[in-house]
Amino acid sequence: MKDSTAYVTARQDGLWLIDISDSSKPTIINHYDTVEMATGIWVSGSLAFVATRQYGIEIIDVSNPQEPRHLSMLKTGEAQSCWGRDGFLYIGDWAPKKMLVADVRNPLAPTIVGEALLDGFGDGGCLRGNYCFAATGHHSRSESNETGLGNGHGLEIY
Repeated sequence: MKDSTAYVTARQDGLWLIDISDSSKPTIINHYDTVEMATGIWVSGSLAFVATRQYGIEIIDVSNPQEPRHLSMLKTGEAQSCWGRDGFLYIGDWAPKKMLVADVRNPLAPTIVGEALLDGFGDGGCLRGNYCFAATGHHSRSESNETGLGNGHGLEIY
């Protein structure tokens, strides 16, 4: 949500921009058809970063909610979610079991600048202070239940 606009990803139904200035009567501002299933979103300023699974991150200019406009793509393995701060985007890369870090200060030319292998599938996450919390889905990398970090079901802190 930004100001009085809610941004809702709806998998195969893309991105919905909703006016919530009157919480008793939310109204649709617009619908944006993303390149693939929209599974996660982070909005910063006039930009929406939408996780679109196999296609990665779609960067959309939402400065005018009536006319959202595609800016660029950042290819990843299988983007499930994204969150960010200070010009950097953190991406839960599901099947590759990674958390990716992208420099998005130039939204027309985003680049991957780092990655961390996760014990489970790259799912959601958030930032708090100097910490990045990455949620992992099921299926640990470890073959042993004794050595797996939560057996792929958990939270990894960076």
